[in-house]
Amino acid sequence: MKRTKYVVSLYLIILFTFFSTGLAYGAENLNEVRNLIKTRYYQDVGDEVLNKKSVQEMVQALNDPYSTYMEPELFKDFLDSLDGKYVGVGMYINEFKDRVQVVNPMPGSPAEKAGLKPGDIITHVDGKSVEGLGSSEVAAKIRGIEGTKVSITVNRNGQVFVFTMVRTAINMPSLEYRLLGPGIGYINLYNFTSDSPEEMNKAIDALMEENMQVLVLDLRDNPGGLLDVTVDIAGNFVPKGPVVHVQQKGNKEYVLRSFKTPWGIPVAVLVNEGTASAAEILAGAIQDAKTGILVGTKTFGKGSVQTIFYLSNGGGLKLTTAKYLTRGRQEINGKGLVPDIVEPDKDKQLEVAVKKLDSGISLFDIQMMLGSKLIFVGYRTYELPVSPYMINGSVMVPLRAVAEYCGGNVLWEKDKTTAVFPKGKLVIDSWSKIIKTEEGKIMGKAMNKDGYIMVPIRSLSEVMGYQAGWHKNTQSVYLLEQAN
Repeated sequence: MKRTKYVVSLYLIILFTFFSTGLAYGAENLNEVRNLIKTRYYQDVGDEVLNKKSVQEMVQALNDPYSTYMEPELFKDFLDSLDGKYVGVGMYINEFKDRVQVVNPMPGSPAEKAGLKPGDIITHVDGKSVEGLGSSEVAAKIRGIEGTKVSITVNRNGQVFVFTMVRTAINMPSLEYRLLGPGIGYINLYNFTSDSPEEMNKAIDALMEENMQVLVLDLRDNPGGLLDVTVDIAGNFVPKGPVVHVQQKGNKEYVLRSFKTPWGIPVAVLVNEGTASAAEILAGAIQDAKTGILVGTKTFGKGSVQTIFYLSNGGGLKLTTAKYLTRGRQEINGKGLVPDIVEPDKDKQLEVAVKKLDSGISLFDIQMMLGSKLIFVGYRTYELPVSPYMINGSVMVPLRAVAEYCGGNVLWEKDKTTAVFPKGKLVIDSWSKIIKTEEGKIMGKAMNKDGYIMVPIRSLSEVMGYQAGWHKNTQSVYLLEQAN
């Protein structure tokens, strides 16, 4: 499944302001970082680390992929990313086996349009090697001034590809939601940013107004985010009480709790090997509280917490300061969460989740949402080349893609375009864009967007043998097959 995401690495973050009397960059900055590592790093550190001659060498000597020193400009970009705002190419990256790889490009982003794919290993940015750099450092090289170009070289299964893109402003929501069928809610949570709690509340409220009875919470490929945000969101799904146990140096432990009243609706959580950090805390809390089930494959297994320290030179230090256990004290670091129902086939995970929630429940035959390229056809999810949009009360969808996904065929001729379905067909005049059935009945007017023929969904639904419906709260259109 495609997902909307921005460039960031696997993380579980606490923000912390560190005040220092040393304001100049140099020895004071070195001592500042040395003191933080000595007192706040989750493990004891020897002199062979603390006596390094530079901040970069000291942090690298920790051999901790999640601890990073960030120069002022990079630190600003990183903080912007926590709010879901930055200028870049629109993709998620993480660190895997000492390499930086693409998790997912976001739909419609420069990265997706250029052809970057999940699993691509980034080797160069603008022709310069990124070997030995962490994901935050690679992300900083990819970001830049809006409208400028950046080239990214990747290794894909032994083959080398170079992609050149134009940087653009990225400001994306942290989740997407809709109804999958009567009473079936779906929330795809991409990450845990500062706006996520408000977005989650809005999503649940909208779905409850549409009479949601059960919920599928999709955490696949969610790399994590802010710790306080995670606890806040967990309160929607687990009873008041512990959400996560945080263990610091010296056997110190504190518990982060939720004081919210959960919604109490049955939940199935989709997880996979890309579900990490904060996403594992949320999934683990739901699993431990037995308020929902986990479906999919074993999660990533990142059980550490990073604290962000603001340094006096304007830079920042991301430092591993603790480990965590789930609500029920599961230790997942290096192990991951094992789903209640293991389903390795990603195309079947949604179907398994929905059927487990309620064996008598059914999905809409087809569903699309304004502004989203995803189209649900039964239990399958595909991607449209152009997002549906509304004009003069009509929802416009790309003809060819919808036809192909729904069992139809589009024929192109010099003066007309014909869409053929088992139960009927429609014809579009190439010049006037008037849509007619084969009997000559006028069904509306087509439009052109980015080179794609867009048609009103109701025109398609009639010749396809479906009845169209509209959900105002989720801004989605659905089709149900008409009874004979």
